[in-house]
Amino acid sequence: MIRIGIISDTHNKLPSEVFSLFRQVNHIFHAGDIGNLSILNQLSSIAPVHAVYGNTDVYPPGSTLPSRLAIRLDNIHFMMQHDIGSISSFYRKIRGNEVEIIPDVVIFGHTHEPLIKKHQNIFFMNPGSAVSPRGAPYGTVILLETSDGLLVRSDIVQLQE
Repeated sequence: MIRIGIISDTHNKLPSEVFSLFRQVNHIFHAGDIGNLSILNQLSSIAPVHAVYGNTDVYPPGSTLPSRLAIRLDNIHFMMQHDIGSISSFYRKIRGNEVEIIPDVVIFGHTHEPLIKKHQNIFFMNPGSAVSPRGAPYGTVILLETSDGLLVRSDIVQLQE
């Protein structure tokens, strides 16, 4: 079993609760708008971090992160990009061969609104914002578990801070 913590839109702040929520994860995905890159260093004290830059990460060294990342874990193809536009338009790009490998899971941020949605056999996951949510009084992250190439659990978790 692989446990993955998914976070986005930290904008220079990392709630301390993330450390306890992610303490058992094997990998962390940060879907951009990181802010100070020390946040990635702090997260890497928990588990390996995979990150993309977001629209506010335009300064070096944040801009040296990839805009899109594809990674395979537990025989599941993940793709991460900060802003995908709409799910349907991004799905058309995937099906139109604008990406090398059709992902099983697309992770994105930007909207500050948490979402887990299956669209045409692809899971789209947005952890929302850990620090500045839209339409909710709390930040959110996603905890994901895989086993033998299957997604066995995905939960949007509300931060209490």
